[in-house]
Amino acid sequence: VIRLKLAEPRSEIELRGIYSVAGEQKLSLTIVQKHTAPETKSSVLIKGLAHDAAHVLYYGTIILSQEAQQATASQFNKNLLLGDQATVRSSPNLEIHNNNVQCKHGSAVGKLDAGALFYLQSRGMYDIHAKQLLIDAFMR
Repeated sequence: VIRLKLAEPRSEIELRGIYSVAGEQKLSLTIVQKHTAPETKSSVLIKGLAHDAAHVLYYGTIILSQEAQQATASQFNKNLLLGDQATVRSSPNLEIHNNNVQCKHGSAVGKLDAGALFYLQSRGMYDIHAKQLLIDAFMR
């Protein structure tokens, strides 16, 4: 569990993270961004790779209290499935207690783009190298 609390006016937090799980590993990740002061800013971006039969549970919550006027918050979770049995469940949540804020959240779970793989292979790139190039591009 990662808890980010913005309790001072105009405070800012930016969190970037990556993970990679393989085999039959299980990962549960919870991130809570709580704003309790005015004009605060937070930004979270977590990217992940799930190989083989790995399983990921992601819970993300942004809480903006009544006192957090003019706060700005975002939280995104992006994932690549790299195994036929790999799974990711992502649950982004918002808890907003005032209407003078900017807030956005989202999640995406998908596989490597077959069209992009085909394009790279049609230009002479081996399958394994094409996949690695797309994975590297996603993680960056």
